[in-house]
Amino acid sequence: MSKPSNLFLLAIITLTLTGILSCEDDDVMQSTETTLISFGPSGVMHGDSVLIIGENLMRVNAVEFAPAERVPESEFLMREDNRFMVIVPPTAETGTIKLHTDDEVIESKTQLNFSVTYSITDVTDEARPGSDITITGNFLNWIESITFSNNLTVEDFVSQTQTEIVVTVPQEASTGRLVFQGGGFEPMTVETEESLVVTLPAVTSVTPQAVRHTEEITITGTDLDLVKEIIFPGDTVVARQDFVSGSDETSLVVHVPATAVDGQITLVAYSDVEVAVEEPITIILPAETSLAPTPVPVGEELTITGTDLDLVGSLVFPGVAEPVTEFVSQSATEIGVIVPEGAISGFMKFITIHGYVVNLATTLELPGEGPLPLVLTIFNDNFQNGWENWGWVQVDAASDEQVFDGSSSLKVLFNSAGGAWEGIQIGNGTPLDVSGYTNLVFYVYGGPGSNDGQVMVKINDSANDPGATISVVEGEWTPYSLAISELNATSGTDNTWNMIILQEFDQLAGDVYIDYVGFQ
Repeated sequence: MSKPSNLFLLAIITLTLTGILSCEDDDVMQSTETTLISFGPSGVMHGDSVLIIGENLMRVNAVEFAPAERVPESEFLMREDNRFMVIVPPTAETGTIKLHTDDEVIESKTQLNFSVTYSITDVTDEARPGSDITITGNFLNWIESITFSNNLTVEDFVSQTQTEIVVTVPQEASTGRLVFQGGGFEPMTVETEESLVVTLPAVTSVTPQAVRHTEEITITGTDLDLVKEIIFPGDTVVARQDFVSGSDETSLVVHVPATAVDGQITLVAYSDVEVAVEEPITIILPAETSLAPTPVPVGEELTITGTDLDLVGSLVFPGVAEPVTEFVSQSATEIGVIVPEGAISGFMKFITIHGYVVNLATTLELPGEGPLPLVLTIFNDNFQNGWENWGWVQVDAASDEQVFDGSSSLKVLFNSAGGAWEGIQIGNGTPLDVSGYTNLVFYVYGGPGSNDGQVMVKINDSANDPGATISVVEGEWTPYSLAISELNATSGTDNTWNMIILQEFDQLAGDVYIDYVGFQ
């Protein structure tokens, strides 16, 4: 049991209300009626005496304190017709005083209030959200509220007496100290020295650990009914209402989201406290082991062998914008597909039946297809030979959305900064002598909305020179091979290059992809 410190758990709630009641009578001296005139002192403590002043008080046979605590006349300390004293019972609360006679009850118009020292001696150490904890001490009937962690204040208790409070732990509470709020004219707060430990869900196993998208996994453990939601790797959240089952404390079943990736699952309690599951899950994805024949002509059947190929919903061929959804044959270990028109050598992609994209590791080779090899590469899957992005436009240098050769391309979003004349600036800290090359080559693919956009190609810092102009064709890869001699002339430079600029000049919109950049 947690024990609050004496320093914090002894609080005096001083409640100051003067109990003065006046009674007027035109002929009070001749009256035989019992009259309550005043009582005091104000702010009296339990166990102290209260002096009651009035008329004809010998007729009083009991004094009643709130809520219903009677003190018989046999316990009066001093008795006279116009005054007597009585000890305040330990269970008395703020309220009026009632004088009982044989034939009437005289009630004060004002309330008697108290200076109270309440103390807390024990608090339950650990509890589940939704369960009851017990607080013991003295004068606990004066406590009006208890605040749990996360600023959750409870005013309705299961039970409350002078020595004990039973209260339900809120569902959203987390481990932390309790704060007690007393009543009175100047309320005081008391905070426990030790924290109430609030139980969290715990996991013992996840099965299966290797699972396909949308399949079920079973999580076993303890207190799993306290789980509000599950975060899968990839930041997809599954709420409790979407669990297959989860009312049991020891297990819950949930579908793996189609966007989940390999990694750890995280359980989230109703308090928003996160509990990481140690055992990671592995997402089963289609994987190829070989492509045959190689090379394969356009219009001929390509056989892809591998594992879990029944998960493939479509195939993306390099050089072809639209995925191929019709197969000659398909099983878990083999796919037969006709190579479409427009396909070129490069890396293919699987798109699973759940929309997840998987890059193939094996190169598709077509006879007599593909670009001439680069003598010096600037970009092909990544920047090479000291070249890097120096531009002022938004660039993704590892985009796999549209790829001409390899596994990634440069994705450029012109006008991403909100203005015209934006461009990608490819720079090299070590100027390059290009006299040994004849052409700068690259491939450009226009995304939606980019059709017929114009881009200037300029060399070095040639702000006032026109450079060369190319067009962006929407929906297809367009090859460009620009003579170095002409670029030198239009850019006003010589054979020493340290910068290549592709700059739009007519409010080009949409994404533009650039790939296979280098010298021939």
